[in-house]
Amino acid sequence: MKTTTTMLMAFLIGLPAFIAGHAQADDEKQPATLRVVGVAELKIPADQMKLDLGIEASATSPGEANAEAVKAMQNLIKAVEGLGLKERAEYVIERYAIDPQWSPRPRNPAPGWRPTIVGYKVSSTMRITTARLEMGGDLIATAIDAGANDIGQLVFGLADSRTGRMAAISQATKNALADAGTLAEAGGVALKKIRSLSLDSASAEPRYQYEKMYSGARMAMDAAPAPPIVSGDVTVRASVSLVWEIEGP
Repeated sequence: MKTTTTMLMAFLIGLPAFIAGHAQADDEKQPATLRVVGVAELKIPADQMKLDLGIEASATSPGEANAEAVKAMQNLIKAVEGLGLKERAEYVIERYAIDPQWSPRPRNPAPGWRPTIVGYKVSSTMRITTARLEMGGDLIATAIDAGANDIGQLVFGLADSRTGRMAAISQATKNALADAGTLAEAGGVALKKIRSLSLDSASAEPRYQYEKMYSGARMAMDAAPAPPIVSGDVTVRASVSLVWEIEGP
């Protein structure tokens, strides 16, 4: 029994040293690495324009409101087609809605007061998507003259966002490789091989000319002047992570 106890104690005493030595051996097997993040931001000329043109009509009955809205949208369609825009290819009617308009709550309502329907509002939206960026100002002015009373967000973007996205990813990767080389040289180590390469993010950010340009009833005026519109560039960003195996002191 004494011999067995002595052997067990010796084993327990030697176990920490064995574990430490084993862990050290594992650490020695793990190669040193260098990690860098490469980023790129490119400015690419926009080649597509999107614009929402809306009409709203109100009347005491849904039929009257609908008739007025249909007439307004027909005028708008005629106006944009007069500029050369093609149905489906460059414009579509995206939304149609009819909503009841309720009587407002009085300051001191009588007992049992309930809101009542006092009219109806019909709204419809045309979505413009075209490569003819130069006609932005004329399109807005023409739409207002035709009766559009809700000129929405004007967005300049890319018809094929993947082209710019791929260019940004390529540049971000080149930047990561260059940064890894600079860091390795400064640290006095040698790059051996790439252990991992991953894409963190890549996105195109459209350019918004206006958040909301015009909303409300058509004011009495002569032909609406064409606002100055400049398409500008789309910002495309990418980020990649690169891990190199290195050797050296």
